[in-house]
Parts: sequence; C-alpha cells; structure tokens
Amino acid sequence: MAFLNSIILKHIEQNTHYTAYGTAGAVGQVLLWLIVLWYIWRRRLNPLKAIPIAYMGFWFTVNINGFILFAQSGFTDGSRVNLAVAFVYLFPVAWLLAKIFRMPWQTVSEMITYGILAFHIPGRSGCIFTGCCYGYPCEWGLYSLEANEKVFPIVIVESLMTLGILIFLLIRARGKTYVPDGKTMPWMLLLYGVGRFITEFFRNNEKIWIGCSDIAFHSLFMAAVGGIMLLMIYRWQQFKDAKH
Repeated sequence: MAFLNSIILKHIEQNTHYTAYGTAGAVGQVLLWLIVLWYIWRRRLNPLKAIPIAYMGFWFTVNINGFILFAQSGFTDGSRVNLAVAFVYLFPVAWLLAKIFRMPWQTVSEMITYGILAFHIPGRSGCIFTGCCYGYPCEWGLYSLEANEKVFPIVIVESLMTLGILIFLLIRARGKTYVPDGKTMPWMLLLYGVGRFITEFFRNNEKIWIGCSDIAFHSLFMAAVGGIMLLMIYRWQQFKDAKH
C-alpha cells in the first residue's frame, strides 16, 4: 500500500491524477478490444459484423450509464460515472444488436460481456487516483483525495472481483465442444450483483435505507435479473430437450 500511496500522492502533487484516471480507462479500452478480437478469432465470427457490435455495445453501455446518473442528479450533474449501473441493461442491447446484424444472441451477449468486464477491471482501479470512490477510514489503506485520508481500498477489491468473474466465465467456456448458450451474461449479472452488494457495505457513501446505498439495491436487482434469466434459459433448454 505504501508504494501505491506514493504513486497516488505524486500524481496529486503534480496535478496529473485525472490524467492517470483517464489512462486507466484507456488501458481498459485496449483490453476490451483485445478480448473482443480474441473472441472473434476463437468463434470464427465475421469481423465486419462483430466489431461494430462490440463498439455499439460499449457505446450504449457508457451512454445508458451516463443518462441514468444524469437523471438521478436531477439533470444537473453530467460528470458522474458508474459503469456497473448499466450492466443490467446489457441484455436488451445485445439482443437488439443480434437482431440487427443477424447473429445468435447467445454469441453477441457473450462477446459484449467479456469486453465490458475486461474494460471494467483497470477502469475501476483508476478511481484510486481521483479518490472519487472510497471505503471507510483505514490506517493501512490508500489515500483518497476526496476523503482527505487513508481509506479501505474498495476499488482494488472490486477490480479483483471483476477479474475473478471474467476468469470464471472464461473457464466455464473452455473446451472445443463449448457452444455459447446464453448463460454468460446472466452469470455475470448474478455474480457481479451479489459481489457489488457486499462491497457496498465497505464503501463510505450515503445509505438510503436499512444501511444500504442506492447502488446496493440496484445490485440486488441486477443479481435477481441474472438469476431469473439463468432459470428461464435452463427451463427453455429442458423444454427443447424434451421435444427431441
């Protein structure tokens, strides 16, 4: 932590902390496109279709996130960023893009899920430089510019959690016989929703009811959507198998 704190303080002193934050986002975009291109190669997809789908999937996610947070501020603050807010709306975006480009929705939703998670890992970590997302005061924690003290490094925990989810999904899809089954995005929603709900209790933010923040309730909604989608896909597969 001492090494990370020295880097954070150096950027703050040089007034380059927002540049460092933007660099983390740029690294996230590089990872997004690397995993998308790998997925296109692995699944032998048509790049003329898959690349625009990935671009529009990311564009819609960012702008849905921006609009929701702008609306929550009473249309007064358009600078807030919380990409996870838009995760739950990814499926209708993926389904629409699959219809437009005439590709299986299972494949489209999986590709978008991998890309967004890959982006979110370093993108989430970038918040340590601006101090905009922070945990409770902690002697061994990271310095937060906004809190003006050392705090629990919750953004590092959430980045590692996101990495763990991505690794789980990639392992689940390993093997030559695997065919996208539509469960990748629901699994992401379920796991990220549960994980984010838990980590919200370590965040020093506004609690609106029974010790929970608005994002905590949104995370429960995200997890519920993922769980219901998994159940529906499982039942649909049972129905298809019974017909055959």
